[in-house]
Amino acid sequence: GGNSEAVNNGKTGIIVEKQNKRELQEAILKLFYNQKLRNDYGDAAKKKVEEEFSIDNCVKKYIHVYEKMLKNNRKKG
Repeated sequence: GGNSEAVNNGKTGIIVEKQNKRELQEAILKLFYNQKLRNDYGDAAKKKVEEEFSIDNCVKKYIHVYEKMLKNNRKKG
């Protein structure tokens, strides 16, 4: 979960190694000087969120989990 779930490195943003100041600096400067890259990442991130984290998809995932739990519970009982 977390950032790695929300960000695809190089597609929807840039993930840098924890506590790596140089890598963070390079990522910030790369985005600062490249408007097209910022726009591309933003567009791709918006699309990913709309597709993967929509209410419909979240509900479907919850239903799947509950159905799996019920199925496993029936096997035990």
